Amino acid sequence: MLNSNKQPENVSRETMAYSTSVDFLTVTTKTGQTSASMLQWLVRRLTSRDQLFTQADRWRFMGFVGNQRDQVRYGIRGDEAMVMCHGGASAELWRELAGLCDNCTRIDLQVTVELPARNKEVASVAYERVLDRGKTKGSLISSSDGGYTCYVGSRHSRFFGRLYDKGAQQGQEPGWIWRYEVEVKKPASKELLARLANITRAEREMAAFVYGWFTEHGIIPQFVPANGYTAIQVGRSEPSDDKSLLWLAKSVKPVLARLISNGRMVEAYEAMGLPTPRDIRALALLQEDL
Repeated sequence: MLNSNKQPENVSRETMAYSTSVDFLTVTTKTGQTSASMLQWLVRRLTSRDQLFTQADRWRFMGFVGNQRDQVRYGIRGDEAMVMCHGGASAELWRELAGLCDNCTRIDLQVTVELPARNKEVASVAYERVLDRGKTKGSLISSSDGGYTCYVGSRHSRFFGRLYDKGAQQGQEPGWIWRYEVEVKKPASKELLARLANITRAEREMAAFVYGWFTEHGIIPQFVPANGYTAIQVGRSEPSDDKSLLWLAKSVKPVLARLISNGRMVEAYEAMGLPTPRDIRALALLQEDL
């Protein structure tokens, strides 16, 4: 059994150094006008910074054709445009791109923690927590650099988590620097980007969002966000009445019909906390008498 994920003695999680940012971003536009505005701004911004696009390579992705250089890729497809960036470029450009794009198809938020004491088992313990909880997929991968990565959730879902040894990835001694990442895809990604863009100190909300997501999946991160646990919530809208009725017809009706045919109607309605049809008819007759 692995050691428990306890904090080093005499050190609270509040004292642990951490940084947070957008680590990956993909945004798109729909019209020729918005596409031109976004790409013209991007080229001016990067050219004035370090003339990236004088040495850009060609880039193709899902029908988009354009250029790529280091951490930035951009292209057009008819009237549409796409900008994809990661690492430092996404941390630098995300807020302006949020105001220029029409949609965001993916945004990754990261928190990197520097521990006061070495702990090589952070990812391993997190993986055990995922297994113990039993509600989410998880995997644990070891790398040749001596670090470990814990994946939480499905890569094809709207939310996907990664916890890995960032220090080992950078060639340092494993166990000192850990990164927590949450990958958010559409449609939740669009809502999340828009909300972050309207917050002055967005990094605090990013840290709270990452902390809250991992905590909900049974993993207590090795940091505490500055503004506590009041993270913004996205992608959790209530289902419509039509969708609820469709779910009832497909999922509940067959089960209820089987229980009624087996003579268990009363128990079935009681299990759902509903009055039985007989009770409803009796109540209607009573009301008529009154």
